[in-house]
Amino acid sequence: MKKKFVDDLHWIEEDEMLHLAAIAQSSPGAVAVNASILLGYRVAGILGALITIIGTVLPPLIIISVISLFCTAFRDNTVVNAVLKGRQAGVPAVVINLGVNVIKEKNIISANK
Repeated sequence: MKKKFVDDLHWIEEDEMLHLAAIAQSSPGAVAVNASILLGYRVAGILGALITIIGTVLPPLIIISVISLFCTAFRDNTVVNAVLKGRQAGVPAVVINLGVNVIKEKNIISANK
C-alpha cells in the first residue's frame, strides 16, 4: 500500500499511511476493507469511502457467489465429496507441521542466545 499510494501516486504522506494502517488494524473487521475506507475518506471524503467499500467488497463477493453456484451443483458428486474429505484430513497435518517448525525455530533461536 505504501509503495502504491505514497511512493507512486503521492496521495498521502508516509507518516499518514502508517497511522491509517495502525487504525485499520486496530478496528474490527477485515484490515483491507478498513484501510480502503480510511484511504478513500482521506483522499475523496465520504464518496471516496463509499467507492472504496464497493471496490474492496464487491469482487470477492462476486467470486464467492460464482463459486457457491458450482459448489451446490457438485456437492452430491461422490468424487468431489471424496476429494473434500481428503483435504479435511490434511488440515491437521499442516497445522501440526507448522507447530513443529515453530518449536524447532524457537529452540534454534534460544540456543544461539
